[in-house]
Amino acid sequence: MRQIDHPDAFGSSLSRRQLLRRGSAFAALAAMPGVLAACGSDSDEGGSTSTATTAGAVTGTITMVNYEGWIGKSQVAGFKKKYPGTDVKQVYGITLDSPSTITQIKQDQGQWDLALMGTLPGGQLTEAKALAEFDPERVPNLKHMPQLAKTAFPWGIPMDYGRVAYGYRSDLVKEKPESWADLWELAPKYDKKIVMLNGDTALFGAALKLHNLDGTSTADGDLKRALASLKEIKPHVRALLETDSAKPLIDGSAAFAVTYDYEVANAQKENKDIVWVEPKEGTRAYMDGWAPIVGTKNMDAVYAFMNYALEPRVYADFVNTTGTAYFMEAANPYIEPRIKNNTALAYNEEAVAALDIPKWGDPEGAKRRDRYWQEFLAS
Repeated sequence: MRQIDHPDAFGSSLSRRQLLRRGSAFAALAAMPGVLAACGSDSDEGGSTSTATTAGAVTGTITMVNYEGWIGKSQVAGFKKKYPGTDVKQVYGITLDSPSTITQIKQDQGQWDLALMGTLPGGQLTEAKALAEFDPERVPNLKHMPQLAKTAFPWGIPMDYGRVAYGYRSDLVKEKPESWADLWELAPKYDKKIVMLNGDTALFGAALKLHNLDGTSTADGDLKRALASLKEIKPHVRALLETDSAKPLIDGSAAFAVTYDYEVANAQKENKDIVWVEPKEGTRAYMDGWAPIVGTKNMDAVYAFMNYALEPRVYADFVNTTGTAYFMEAANPYIEPRIKNNTALAYNEEAVAALDIPKWGDPEGAKRRDRYWQEFLAS
């Protein structure tokens, strides 16, 4: 995957590649000698699988594989205050999608307790029996999450998502586009005033939704229809951008930008005329969540930590810190206006229900999409 950087809600630069891989799986651990010892739990307590719920009964140090900074500012401190016998260690720089890593997880069970991951690695790790069994009954606060999120992420707790749609400059575009079909129809009029992400899943997702197809489909016929539509709009596209894909909207060098929701949200801070469109046909999205790793000795603490994370005030801390689009309507009273009043990030029940979220299980289809992507780039 190519590097695509974006500024987060606080103006610092985060790597889109890192964001997508923050839960992707533990990268080649063989190249990281000493990481196993460094990540071990400090406590042998908390190994019970009982349904202990009182603060004093929950003990143990959770070792969590995470993306740096992808947690509420006060989340760990608040959890430790609520459960004095616990601690949380976060491990960074590890991804979750290589066969060698999955083997390492199974060989060294007990070294990790919890990990941030997307739906593709979640399915891959499940297939490899590298995730611990998850009992949703032990996370009562899952009630705050929409059913689509719980269904798409059954291995633990869904936390956040992001989708590819588009933004436009309302002072430059006199029409009021509301769909993918509108964008394709308007493209000739705004020739060379359109920029797009340089990414196969993003653009194929958009073109698939144009035809009211599943935005994650890798069926040959669906991909061919999407490819034809991408070739149709390509002559009107000014650039496929690796980085800062919404930035041209700020200075008006582009009237449309097909990009991630957070890119548009950030650009809107610089120009009030930028409008986010949630296409009527729906969007392809990624989703991240937390899931327990096979062999954890701290399941009571892990369940307590996940349940704590889904308390509305605590979840709001996560959203306010990361600036992500979010799932929990109950957290709205505690989410900062810059996020909950931004249409690119705010909770939208209808939009969430229309998300197409990828699942693991079709590596050949992914290869097929890549072949068609190369054909698109060469066209």
